[in-house]
Amino acid sequence: MPPTTVRRRLERVVERGVPTAPRVGLFLLTATVTVAHLLLPPPRRARPPARIAETGRLMDEQLSTTAEPANTMTVTQNFAGHPFVRPRHR
Repeated sequence: MPPTTVRRRLERVVERGVPTAPRVGLFLLTATVTVAHLLLPPPRRARPPARIAETGRLMDEQLSTTAEPANTMTVTQNFAGHPFVRPRHR
């Protein structure tokens, strides 16, 4: 008989407007930095638009709800049996 795999269903409750607020803020920051980059001489070796784009990619990874269940299960498995860490979703 093959071993069975238990998959827990994880849910995330997010208030209305929370997922879009960081993206709106990032858009405003990107627009401001881009305009400033076009109007002012760029700082030496700094690429502000590229740095903001990199920050946006990192924020998208952090805000993604599709990767959350897999990450949570990995953390739960890594800390299984640890005396000070207890999962809250039992």
